[in-house]
Amino acid sequence: MTQVILLLQLMDRKSFKTVAKIPENRSFWNQDTSEFFKKRDIRLRGKSIDGEFIARTVWPLDFAITNYQLLALNHDEDLQTLVQADDGGVELPHQSRLLWEREPGAALESAGKAVFGLMLNGAQGDDDEALAGHFAGVTGQFNGDGSYHDWLVTNFYNLDTVSEKAIIAAVTPMDNYLADLNAGQNYYRPSYMVVATLKDGQPAAEFQQSINQVMNHFYRHNFIYNHADANCAGITIDTLRALGWKVPHRGINGYIMAIGAYFYTALTEADLDAARQIYDYLTTETTRLLPAVAFDAIGEDLLRLTATESPRSLTAYEQRLAESIEAIWFVRIPQIPSSRVLGGAPIYSFSEYLETAPADRDDWSLLNWQNVIFLLHSNKQSQ
Repeated sequence: MTQVILLLQLMDRKSFKTVAKIPENRSFWNQDTSEFFKKRDIRLRGKSIDGEFIARTVWPLDFAITNYQLLALNHDEDLQTLVQADDGGVELPHQSRLLWEREPGAALESAGKAVFGLMLNGAQGDDDEALAGHFAGVTGQFNGDGSYHDWLVTNFYNLDTVSEKAIIAAVTPMDNYLADLNAGQNYYRPSYMVVATLKDGQPAAEFQQSINQVMNHFYRHNFIYNHADANCAGITIDTLRALGWKVPHRGINGYIMAIGAYFYTALTEADLDAARQIYDYLTTETTRLLPAVAFDAIGEDLLRLTATESPRSLTAYEQRLAESIEAIWFVRIPQIPSSRVLGGAPIYSFSEYLETAPADRDDWSLLNWQNVIFLLHSNKQSQ
C-alpha cells in the first residue's frame, strides 16, 4: 500500500497517513481537505502498518443529528425546496431539521430506536452526465450522540462497469459510503437524508432483509443494472412496493416526447439500440428513474403516513410503519472539500436536465461517457 500524505499524529503518536489515491480518481484529499478537518474532531477507519495508521475513511464527528427542536415544513416548503436551497447546501454546515415527532419530546427519546432512512446524493459539479445524483436505502439504530457513521447503506451500482473511484455495489457502513477517501460520495457532492426513528423496528428489518435478497439476486446476475429500468432508485423503490408500501407514482416524461426522441435518434445517429435506450429512459416511471424523485416521493409519503387520518387505505406494511414512526428528520450533508469541484442539488426532471446541461456538447465536462445522456442532449439541440 502506497502511503501518500502525512497529515498529523494520533493521540498515541502513531503517524496518520492516507491510503493511496486511485490514479483515475479525481476527488481526493488536498490542502482544502486538511483545512476542513483541522476544524473538527474526526473518526478514522483503517489499519496500522509498521507503527503508522493508514486511514481509509475520515469521518467528521459533527456529521450527526443533534437538532431536537421541531420545525415542520411550512406551506412554502417541501422536501425538494429543502434539497435545492442554498445551492444544495454544498458549502454550508451540516444540518439536521426535525420535521415531525409523535408527541412533544419524542425525538429526544430516539437513542436505541431503529432507523429507516432515505439517502440522496447530489449532482456532480464536473460531470454533466451525472446530474441526476444517486439514491439508496438506509437502516440502523439511532445513537445517543446522534452520529450515523455506522448505519447501513444499500448501494446498487452497475456491476458490469469499472468505477474510477472503485465503487462497488454493496451493503456498506455510512462512513465508508460517504467518506471513504477514494470512493466516498461526499468528496465530490453534497448528500441529503430523510430519517425516521421507529418504536418497532420490524418495518426497517423487513426492508433490509428484502433488499439483501435483492442484492443477492443482483450479484447472481439474475437481473442487470440498467440506467432506465433497474437503477439505484428503481431497484430500491421496487423493493419497498413489493413489501406493501404503495408509494404514489409520479408518471413518465411522456410518450410523445419519447417517440419523437426515438425517431430523431434513429435518423441522426443511425443507431436503433441507442434510440430504444432513450425511448426507455423517457417512458420509465419517474420515481423509478430519477433518484431525487424517488427521494421526494418516498419522503413525502413517509410524512403523509404520520397524519391522523390516512389519505388512503393502508396495507399491513404501511400500517406497521405508520404506527411505529416516532420522529422524522431532514438531514443535509455538505460536500467535503477535495481536489474535485463543488457539486450541487440533483435534477428532478428531464426538463430541468435540459436547462442545466450546457447547450453546446463541446462545453460538457465528462468522467464516463454514457450514450443515453448524449442522446438526451442531442434531443435538446433538436427542440
